[in-house]
Amino acid sequence: MPTTRQSLKFLFVLQFLFGATMSLLLGFFWDLAIGLSLGVGTVVMLTNLALLAWVWYRILAKKSIAWTLQIIVIKYAVLLVSLFYLMHTSWFSSLGAGLGVASFTLGALVFALCEQRKEKNRIGSSTL
Repeated sequence: MPTTRQSLKFLFVLQFLFGATMSLLLGFFWDLAIGLSLGVGTVVMLTNLALLAWVWYRILAKKSIAWTLQIIVIKYAVLLVSLFYLMHTSWFSSLGAGLGVASFTLGALVFALCEQRKEKNRIGSSTL
């Protein structure tokens, strides 16, 4: 049975692979600005996932709640300011960034399918 940390690493890698692949393909075949914006959206989701994992680790380990709450509050403020700044640049595409954020759904779906397959294999091998 994989640990939570291993599962999060696997989800992180899947998200990175989907985002990087989609960013490169869209940037090469459609429009460079959309590809770059998709990369930005992917980085936003990866950062959000990493901070969320760190926050939950700190909460479950009963570490300082003050730091944890500050990270939760600050990350949304930084996200909002970053997106506001990026929307005023000439190369940023909200469609691309939205696709980058949505790429997390693909990573999570593949992760869920892999976990389901592992669970079926584990149950099937234990009944033998």
